[in-house]
Amino acid sequence: MSQPPRHPARKNRHALGLARPIMLAWLTYAYLGLLAGLFSGGLCALVVGVALSVLWLQMLGLGTAILALLCLLPLLRVRLPSPPGFRLTARKTPKLFETIKKIRRKTGGTKLDEIRLTEDFELRLLLLPRLGFFGWPRKILLIGLPMLQLLSRKEIAALLARQFEHLDGYLDPRGAWLYRLSQTWPALRQHLEARDSRLAHLGLGPLRVLLSRFEAASRLFVQDHEYQADELGSRIIGPRIMADALIASYLARCFLDEQFWPRFWARAETSQKPQAPHGTMRAARSACTTREQNERWLRAALEHSQVDNEPVLYERLRALGQVPEQPPLSTYSAAHVLLGEALPHILKDFDSHWLKIHARNWEAHRTNMREAREKVAVFSHCEPENLLARDQHRYGLALSRRNPLFGARRASRSDPGRNRGQASG
Repeated sequence: MSQPPRHPARKNRHALGLARPIMLAWLTYAYLGLLAGLFSGGLCALVVGVALSVLWLQMLGLGTAILALLCLLPLLRVRLPSPPGFRLTARKTPKLFETIKKIRRKTGGTKLDEIRLTEDFELRLLLLPRLGFFGWPRKILLIGLPMLQLLSRKEIAALLARQFEHLDGYLDPRGAWLYRLSQTWPALRQHLEARDSRLAHLGLGPLRVLLSRFEAASRLFVQDHEYQADELGSRIIGPRIMADALIASYLARCFLDEQFWPRFWARAETSQKPQAPHGTMRAARSACTTREQNERWLRAALEHSQVDNEPVLYERLRALGQVPEQPPLSTYSAAHVLLGEALPHILKDFDSHWLKIHARNWEAHRTNMREAREKVAVFSHCEPENLLARDQHRYGLALSRRNPLFGARRASRSDPGRNRGQASG
């Protein structure tokens, strides 16, 4: 197959799409600056009023400063929750940190504050502002153990390179700045609105309107910035490897969603206790997934995005000038290479943690499947049209519960593959 052409016209569309979000971002900062200015001005008026013994100036300055402070405090003190996962160190996983360091040198990127290994299928950057809407974020890289197990070292390196475009904007500084705001401001707003506090709602004030419009305007350029991140990954690692990384992440997600976790939870019908999932994940993929199955998943992924705010895979490959082909399966996983000697201990800790958290889910699912099996046995001898509407509903629910997908979807956080974080973003 010949390589599809790149699309330089997208750059023009990207530039045009930045105008409205930039304007709204500056208006938001202007509002924050106005509150800070009113607070400073109120303090100055209070000091001058005290110095000149002017009572009305003192009262005006004190009132202005207090009102501005009441609006500022919730905007400064709002915090996002810390992410789950285990913190990695350079001493225990030196190869992973060395890989990240090499990529950071090539992109001129800033240093990460923390790297966490999670049980979700993800590789994404998380920003936790120390000063709320005023910024100064902690930069945390979240890497999912399932992704490290199912992708190769080069594919993970390509996806890592993408993150530094989001973080520093090597190719598109303005787009990266807006991208970071689009990842933090909505989360801060939702966290603040969730508080049952009049002070929090007072702090939001007109900011709520600006933020809602910024979120609406940012949807298009967030997708376009994914192309910029893909481009940086292709420059650092190579266009074919970047394409392979995107395809491999899509195929691995499909494997988890449609094969691994459904079959894993289906064992609850016959097994009283669950097996450790993380230690068997890569071996299960090699044993269960065929090339024909991967081809079907790839065709589906070329038409539909699996993750919100991400472009369709076909368009991403087209922008890279690469054809959609199944990537070669590496002998060793990225987890084996990058985590090294720490991998057995990490797998043991993750599996122990998973079993501890989800033992009750397993027992509940086992009970549901046993009850569903009994109901299916009762209703299977009857013709569906002869059943009452209530019994038809019970029969249908019992059949759905016997479907392994039901258990995988019901269990809360039991399925890393179904987490909605940026798989490749």
